[in-house]
Amino acid sequence: MGARLAPIRVVPRLPPSRAFGTAFCFVGGDVAKASEKAAERTRFRPVGPKLDLPELEHRVLDLWEREQSFAALRKKNAGGPRFSFIDGPITANVEAMGVHSMWARTYKDLYQRYKAMLGYDQRYQNGFDCQGLWVEVQVERELNLNSKRDIETYGIAKFSEACRQRVDRSAVAITKHSIRMGQWMDWANSYYTYSDLNISHIWHVLKLVHEKGWLYKGHRSMPWCARCGTALSQHEMTMSDSYREMTHLSVYVRFPIDGKERQSFLVWTTTPWTLPANVSLAVNPELDYVRAKVGDEVLIVSEETFEQAKWPDAKVLETLKGSAFGAEDFALSKTEKLPVLVPIDEMARFVAGYGWLEGKEARDVAREIADDLQRRGLLFRAADYTHRYPECWRCHEEIVFRVADEWFISMDDLRPKLIDAAAKVTWLPPAAGRRMQNWLQNMGDWNISRKRYWGLPLPFYTCANG
Repeated sequence: MGARLAPIRVVPRLPPSRAFGTAFCFVGGDVAKASEKAAERTRFRPVGPKLDLPELEHRVLDLWEREQSFAALRKKNAGGPRFSFIDGPITANVEAMGVHSMWARTYKDLYQRYKAMLGYDQRYQNGFDCQGLWVEVQVERELNLNSKRDIETYGIAKFSEACRQRVDRSAVAITKHSIRMGQWMDWANSYYTYSDLNISHIWHVLKLVHEKGWLYKGHRSMPWCARCGTALSQHEMTMSDSYREMTHLSVYVRFPIDGKERQSFLVWTTTPWTLPANVSLAVNPELDYVRAKVGDEVLIVSEETFEQAKWPDAKVLETLKGSAFGAEDFALSKTEKLPVLVPIDEMARFVAGYGWLEGKEARDVAREIADDLQRRGLLFRAADYTHRYPECWRCHEEIVFRVADEWFISMDDLRPKLIDAAAKVTWLPPAAGRRMQNWLQNMGDWNISRKRYWGLPLPFYTCANG
């Protein structure tokens, strides 16, 4: 019998160039095995035990750049249904983005890619928040400046230019890192909040707000950062990093009642520096109060404070409703035409007219005030008290409360509209929606002004005739 032929081996679904020149081969067994291994080597590159993810990512980025994938996608979807995405914007105040920024941008990119797969013609506009205390505080650190006075000595124009340069550097760095992480945006057309176009549009909105009667200059007690020399808004006070644990000297102070020997209201405060500016005593109409005999005197104090104090020799004489006395609010000074005193300046130092306190920093005089109250027979008790207290979320300095003139947008007409709009949003997780509703329902008027330098200029000119 003649020699037998080896069985036919078929290399499935391979083009001729990868099947050794032909799709079917009649070869000997050993040659076939060697050819099969050669085919596998051409189809697959060996994978090492460790995956080099950065190298792989750079290959993908190079491919997108070489083939202009993003431009091709936009051309493909041109004329499709519109979807407009305008980023936040991110604050241009970093040299490198943190994990939270990368995490947020990944979600945004994912959602836009999903919309692109559905054929939407998208806007893809990135933006940079370029103004505000975030930038100023960082530039102050770079220039070794510690206060507004230092900035004015250095030169406001030079300081503003340094802020602009930092913003520009940060915008370049953020763009570079966002591209590196694979985010697709129209980077060449990013918007900047310090641009003349953006500022002129905001001025136009403020003009409309003024025409509707919502814009006003208010004189009220505000959270105040002495280091930054400016007020803080209600929104800033609700941020997660706006409080930290601090220990203050708390005092129980007697407010003697005229015509009542050895009888006093007892007031507790963790900010003794505010006492020199007191002009009245207010009680909460929603609270219960007690008249209690403590030693040889009679004190009127809130029931809750009385129970927490646990004075061993105290005896309750009667319980009273707060509504028997009046209402507590800063507005009380207006309704009762009480004088509003401003004992401290922008740097939280006592102004002239406050005797031995003049020129002293408000947060440093608690012990001295307690000693003065003791000498005058007004101090009932003093003790350290540890609690969560607000701080400036930018520079982390302990805040004070100070009466100041600021510009506000009234929320009385806008609040219901904001609440209705928020209710139509699908919030994930739902708790975020509940938090937003709670904040909107309790928000006060919007403080839009800051006594600083690198920010949106407010072109407000008040008429001398009112």
